[in-house]
Amino acid sequence: MEFYGVEISYQQAWCAKERALQMLRGKPSYGYRQMLRYICMLNTVYPNSYIRMHKLENNEFISIVVVDSAHLGGAYKGTFVSVSTLDGAGMTFVILL
Repeated sequence: MEFYGVEISYQQAWCAKERALQMLRGKPSYGYRQMLRYICMLNTVYPNSYIRMHKLENNEFISIVVVDSAHLGGAYKGTFVSVSTLDGAGMTFVILL
């Protein structure tokens, strides 16, 4: 492929793109160093919620699960419960009970 008088292969272009993304985002392992800050932020935003981080024995991250509830008043007595986590694609997954 020739663009602006420079010819590069698909593999060269792909490697350059990956390197640029790594320079912008950092290595994926850097994100795991931020997990304790993330848990602390969740505890601040969702006080009195059940928030747990799950890891394997070798410290591989599995998931974070947030369980929150609110007591309902008025005509609808009871408790509203929600559970949220991220799926493998990074999308938020929410269950309302």
